[in-house]
Amino acid sequence: MEGDNYKVLTLNSPVFGNSDLTLQIHDKSGEPPLVTHTSLPIQTQENYVDGTQINNIILSSLGRQENGDLILVNQDSSDLATFVAVQINVKSKKRFRFSGSNGQKCFVQHAREHRLLARVFTGQESEISNPQPKQFGPLSLLSAVPSRPFFPRGFVWDEGFHNLLIRQFDPLLSIDIISSWLDTMNIAGWIPREMILGREAQAKVPAEFLVQSDAIANPPMFFYVIQKFMNDPEFMVKHGGRLRQLYPRLKQWYIWIRSTQIGPLPGTFQWQGRNATTDLELNPKEYHLDLRCWMAMASKILRRLSENCEDMGWIAEVEEDVRLFNDLDLLDQLHWSETKQQYCDYGLHSENVRLVAVQKSPQKISYVRKVLKPPKLGLVENVNGYINLFPVLLKLLPVDSPKLAAILKNLKNKEELWTPFGLRSLSFKSPYYNARNTEHDPPYWRGAIWINMNYLALDALNYYSQQSGPVKQIATELYASLKKNIVANIAVQYNKTGFFWENYNDVTGEGQGTRPFTGWTALVVNIMADDYD
Repeated sequence: MEGDNYKVLTLNSPVFGNSDLTLQIHDKSGEPPLVTHTSLPIQTQENYVDGTQINNIILSSLGRQENGDLILVNQDSSDLATFVAVQINVKSKKRFRFSGSNGQKCFVQHAREHRLLARVFTGQESEISNPQPKQFGPLSLLSAVPSRPFFPRGFVWDEGFHNLLIRQFDPLLSIDIISSWLDTMNIAGWIPREMILGREAQAKVPAEFLVQSDAIANPPMFFYVIQKFMNDPEFMVKHGGRLRQLYPRLKQWYIWIRSTQIGPLPGTFQWQGRNATTDLELNPKEYHLDLRCWMAMASKILRRLSENCEDMGWIAEVEEDVRLFNDLDLLDQLHWSETKQQYCDYGLHSENVRLVAVQKSPQKISYVRKVLKPPKLGLVENVNGYINLFPVLLKLLPVDSPKLAAILKNLKNKEELWTPFGLRSLSFKSPYYNARNTEHDPPYWRGAIWINMNYLALDALNYYSQQSGPVKQIATELYASLKKNIVANIAVQYNKTGFFWENYNDVTGEGQGTRPFTGWTALVVNIMADDYD
């Protein structure tokens, strides 16, 4: 928990349930506490302390501190509820410059303050299946949760996006958060998708989803953040040693993904853990575009880190990965559809699938997927969504690539991904658009607008707009239009509802999913400031 720019505050309750809580604020520098022994009556209705209620009481009692933002986070143990508030000192730190209305600036302030939220879990165990459920831990975690009321836990993929904003205010806190996640790694190199630690977090997760498989990987978004750090000369001079401390664990994580998510052909990757809802799901011949792109980017970052850390014995191995995973001719051979002018996954997929009713018992009817026409193995050309953009999103294509030009030209097609509110997650013309996956699995990434992926698109468009070449003009125009659409809609929905939302409807622009959601939606701060460095 210690850091150069924050103070630690503790709030202790001897028991769970209705009680008076004693607030003690400790300055890590050793100076006298700002507030001591302030009695705050807290009424709780559950068997754990209501952190949101406590947060509101503390904020109303203490108000905002002069030199930072008072933000509450939770430590949960079996017999003691400990709440830790992290006060991040942003005075004399980098300030974003915004253009826009006062209303837009107001909601940006809200996004910034709520994203500078860290949560601490200590001494808790997670559950994994290997192959049977077992306890994994005890674990500690420092995490910026996406939504305290609905997702009071850490998500490894989300965390990377959170720290694109947090690092702008306190880069060492970002390093602490990333390090905390890497500390949850098992001996093989697997990191849990989410950290469901403590009773509050567990109460928000159905029992059947508490156990996680240690065969399933998640996108290694931390490498994207590490790249930002490494491209900052001032940070590397001052704090390069902190990145070197992360290197052994980043390397182990990378090696685990490379070895466990391997595809059927050299240079291919396959997300493991697909379920057997139909007998066509578990196809060993399929391979996935986005994971190859993640590994192409990660290999380049690790190559730079390996030299920086003088890991001379591994440089040749990772250099071979860089060559193979960033081979654009091989990428085109494996994933490019000349017919659709887009990159695609390769697999066994069918448009002719329906949910059909099955009489399980006289009292119960269930719905299962039925394949009406057997699919053929090949490029999945009937899908165009975020996945298909990954070679662009991660800036893997050179500025003179004809394929880059074709993708950017099609990006503003309103029947595909373009909307007045941002890029939708799946083409309006896809047979999977807003389609249910199962009876109990409604569409999630099948049409809605997600701000994290729009951030990646804007980052890439901003990059290509600054490069001399044939796509400079179209990238500049796309960037300006997409930024305007995203910022305007988030502002409209915030002013209308008072919330930032998990995602936004691609037809109406209305917020949907969880709210308040100042997870990756808070990246609107970076977007408004045109700040992607």
